[in-house]
Amino acid sequence: MKASPDPIGPPARPTLLPYPHGWFTIAFSHELKAGATLRRRLMGEDVVAYRTRSGRLRVVRPYCPHLGAHLGVGGTVDGENLVCPFHHFAFDPKGTCVRTPYGMSPPKANLLVRESRESDGLIWVWQHPDDSPPGWEMPTGLAEGYSRPVCRTFTASTYPQEVMENAFDVGHFGTLHGFSNSTGGEPQFSDHRFVKEMGFSKSFPTLGTVQTEIVVEGHGLGFFSSVMNIPKFRTRMLTLGAPTEVDPGQVQFRLAFFMQEPQTEGISSPLRKKAIRAGSGVLSRLLLLGLAAGFHRDVHKDIWIWESKTYREHPRLARGEGQIMTFRHWADQFYDTK
Repeated sequence: MKASPDPIGPPARPTLLPYPHGWFTIAFSHELKAGATLRRRLMGEDVVAYRTRSGRLRVVRPYCPHLGAHLGVGGTVDGENLVCPFHHFAFDPKGTCVRTPYGMSPPKANLLVRESRESDGLIWVWQHPDDSPPGWEMPTGLAEGYSRPVCRTFTASTYPQEVMENAFDVGHFGTLHGFSNSTGGEPQFSDHRFVKEMGFSKSFPTLGTVQTEIVVEGHGLGFFSSVMNIPKFRTRMLTLGAPTEVDPGQVQFRLAFFMQEPQTEGISSPLRKKAIRAGSGVLSRLLLLGLAAGFHRDVHKDIWIWESKTYREHPRLARGEGQIMTFRHWADQFYDTK
């Protein structure tokens, strides 16, 4: 495989797209244990996520209403409460101050609690510039029936829209990633969601050529799922992708890869069925690791392009590339101004 040129680093460039609104992930679920806190960036500001001792997730704005201490720098969880590191004022899961260390009645003070959700191993926060309530809910249960995931986090100088646009830039699948026999119908758009079907063949080290059909489903500019049917191995691979803008033009891109156990329907030989079932766990894991490694390399190729390109609001497209502009017109709804 031809190696990508050495990256020269992101060029100095102005911010070309504003922050979008919608649901965006700040962490994988396994990164936040019960009784722990996480300090994360989300669209130009800090947020603090914590999990109570009983396992309840909360995400709050970072500063204590008492004297402004940062709750993500030394803040602790005491039972169900988040405790400020400065004066040990304690706040319950609703954000209400319920205790001071002085034995006095707590002040009428509240943390600013962010709308958050947790599904399929990802922690989500609703983002809107005027603090409007969530306009839709994220899908849940997508990973039911799949293996434990292989998780990866990438950083790139780009925008969530450019990451999501990749699914509609069919041309680059062959030129950049070496896919062949690419096929795909017209995407379907409705409100905050799109669905796109496509197929391709690709060669993976140790796995050989894999022919597959994929259904990609997106929700806003912060999430997509991809179900990849792999007849060669009688299984399916699920990919969950979540690009989050942490600062202007800076994205953390989380990917989680899942695999189903190989199916035995249509196999007449009882011995072969038994052999497949006996080794399915090991085989599925090895297959998942091999495919995830291949897509890991492909993401780095995308990052090399994203970090050295500019955003063309009015691109000069070739015939057959109209899906890109269809996607962009749909994406306009996730910005207040553009």
